[in-house]
Amino acid sequence: LQLAVCYTEMSSLTILARYSKRRPLVTAVIATTSKSALIDAICQLVIEKRKTLDLKRVAVFTMFGFSYLGFGQYLLYNKIFPRIWSHKNRTLGTVLQQVAADSMIVSPLLYYPAFYLTSELIKGNGINEAITHYKEEAPVALPAMSKLWVPAQFFLRS
Repeated sequence: LQLAVCYTEMSSLTILARYSKRRPLVTAVIATTSKSALIDAICQLVIEKRKTLDLKRVAVFTMFGFSYLGFGQYLLYNKIFPRIWSHKNRTLGTVLQQVAADSMIVSPLLYYPAFYLTSELIKGNGINEAITHYKEEAPVALPAMSKLWVPAQFFLRS
């Protein structure tokens, strides 16, 4: 019985690995959409100890996970970055360039604007509110993001 369980789990993992290799974009979109929704729900119920879910907030993270994290980052990190920096020639210099591009270009000019736009559109607001909200929070959000993601990106890309 134990052998059968291991075989079944291994088969499921093998099937998932093969599918993700054949359909990387679909896999990325499914993974980022579900992860974003689930993590926000967990944060609300467990960390923030809310009695009920803020469904608009879950919708923000779900849509952001689907659109920017799924499609946008797939395109950026799997198509554009490899054309600029070959993964075959990974040196300290290329890693530093990728981390710099991610923290100084991608995050402030793509990631955060996409998040604030998604958030405001789901709340029923427009682009002006997204710009205002981003301008208000960027001085705190960008340095906080850099403290976590610059070392993480350096580690992940090395």
